[in-house]
Amino acid sequence: MPEILPDDFQNNIELYQYLQTLYGKNLSDFLNARPEPVAVRVNSLKYTAEQFRGDLNHYGLTFHQLPFNANGFVIEDGTLKLSHTLGFFKGQFQYQGISSQIPALLLSPKAGDVVLDMAAAPGSKSTQLAAMMGNKGQLYLNDFSTARLTPLNTNVQRSGIYNAVMTQISGERIGNLSPEKFDKILLDAPCTALGGIADSDELFIWWSLKKLKSLSARQLRMFISAFKALKIDGEMVYSTCSVAPEENELVVQYMLENYPLEVVPPEIEPLERYKGALESYQGISFHPSMKNALRIDPGRHALEGFFVVKLRKTSGSGRLKHLEDTEHTIKTVTADELSAELSDISEQWGIAEEFWKEFRFIRSSKRIWMVNKEIVSIPATGFVSAGLKLAEKRSSIWRLSNQSAQLLNVQITKRLLSIDKMALKELFSTGFTKIAGIKNGYHALKWRDSVIAAVYAENQIIRLRLPHYFSLPEIN
Repeated sequence: MPEILPDDFQNNIELYQYLQTLYGKNLSDFLNARPEPVAVRVNSLKYTAEQFRGDLNHYGLTFHQLPFNANGFVIEDGTLKLSHTLGFFKGQFQYQGISSQIPALLLSPKAGDVVLDMAAAPGSKSTQLAAMMGNKGQLYLNDFSTARLTPLNTNVQRSGIYNAVMTQISGERIGNLSPEKFDKILLDAPCTALGGIADSDELFIWWSLKKLKSLSARQLRMFISAFKALKIDGEMVYSTCSVAPEENELVVQYMLENYPLEVVPPEIEPLERYKGALESYQGISFHPSMKNALRIDPGRHALEGFFVVKLRKTSGSGRLKHLEDTEHTIKTVTADELSAELSDISEQWGIAEEFWKEFRFIRSSKRIWMVNKEIVSIPATGFVSAGLKLAEKRSSIWRLSNQSAQLLNVQITKRLLSIDKMALKELFSTGFTKIAGIKNGYHALKWRDSVIAAVYAENQIIRLRLPHYFSLPEIN
């Protein structure tokens, strides 16, 4: 066994032999690749790259901006934990790998598009798509895993997204349920994650040729489904975080041979350096247009391994039958149709009723979600949720969510609560703090010039729901 071989390979010789066949003399470069550096992406729905750059300078961090994404930053050095800052709590940015930011950029959705993220969880690419769309159009976020829907929803809510519909449907079914419905589709397919071997101990435990074959077959089924769901002249991006040709070039080759699809060259000049898909593999020569696919290799590029290709659907199959049950849909409602509830919220929080006219809403027994005006009707099949959670009925008052309080911000003129620096740090580090003279009930917490959260006060103690405790290192 070569000295460069990690100890983990001793329990998975099959994986080592596969990689040796794939990489040959370049195997050591792949195995010795460093983990990708820490990167974040600014959420342009809430913040700007220039504002974030100013924050990073204030924090004393060493960083650089990604050449292909003005909202992407690599954190090179520094001890401050960005996940403990107020900006992270407010959803102004989120951690997202460098390679991971490329698929959505290549898809390039626009405001007004109907877009599908077929395997969306945990949501870093989903929230990136929503930001690129400016909360306009319709963004369908699908994942079949119940466990993965929770982090997906958390990311969507924290990012302030209200153009999204979340569904739980097997990806293989979507093409038959909603043929030729979407302008653009992202299929970031479930894969072996072999591109992240430098940062994953678990991979050595479960990887096998049998698992590779099984995932490759599933990727192909999902790809065919995505083709069916894509409009004619629509565009899709297929991506994996794997370097295995069985999950990448071979899957794309099958689609090019059997379906009316064409590869679209990347239109972002800095991404040209990542072009380099295999020309052949195991005696199979790939379509010449495969040269326009991106193959990011850990050994060559010092990034997480990724395969990304953009395709256009040139014609339909002529055999697609719409199976979606149009009689079973969820109708969103206008502000006028929800006037009683919205009037209560306006009265309780001092919000001008005219503000609600820009949105549509979904109402359950105790909760209200707000969506953009383009989301009028939602297929009921697999429906989980839609939009941003506005408020939840608690006794006689509508409690705002942290995210809706941030969105409403200057619209809120009642129940405002400002606190000093020491109280803020205690509240975020423990979940509660004492404020003398505060009335019992719900309040909109204001820090400096912005509403940042909804809090509850009882017996002069205010409490805040937190995803984790925050040290707020930037506030001193």
